[in-house]
This record gives sequence, structure tokens and C-alpha cells, in this order.
Amino acid sequence: MSDGQDDVKPASEDVKPKMTIVVSFNDDQLSFKIKPSTPFKKVFEAAAERFNVGHDVLVFHFEGVRVRPENTPLDFPEMEEGSVIDANLHQVGGGLILKASL
Repeated sequence: MSDGQDDVKPASEDVKPKMTIVVSFNDDQLSFKIKPSTPFKKVFEAAAERFNVGHDVLVFHFEGVRVRPENTPLDFPEMEEGSVIDANLHQVGGGLILKASL
């Protein structure tokens, strides 16, 4: 005789854990709740929209390491709940040009 509970799985098995990631740009910070297997592309596009810049204009770093759109939190073992990803404007060039004086 069964009491009908044999077919029910505990809720914790169905729920995938989410983590909060903070994206910081200038003096603004945004928090995102994502699954560890979610590509950062979704986060980066949402952050760019909220910061009112093009998503191709920003570059992202976590603890000094470049974070690419195809990466996930699983690619960074040090990343944990509340970790901060820094967003910066992409800079092209920036080298010093010296002119010889004649």
C-alpha cells in the first residue's frame, strides 16, 4: 500500500541554484541573479542597456581577468555569491606619440 508520496520529488532537486553577480561601471552598480551555467552575454547586454552604452563599447574584468560573453560563472572557480565584475569603456590605442623637434 502506497501513501502517494513515492512519486513526488523534493523541491530542492527541481530548483537550480542562482547566484548574485554585481556589475560595476563608474560609480554605478547593478545586481543580477543568474544560474551558474548562464553565459555572461545576457548579463553584459542588460548591463550595457542599463548603463546607457553600447554593449560592444564595454569590456568586463573579474579580479583582473577579462570576462568574455561566452564565459559562465563556472569558468571562474573564485566567483561566488556577490562577486563584482568591473565594466570599463573599451580603449583603442592610447600609446604615447613623440615628435622629434628639428
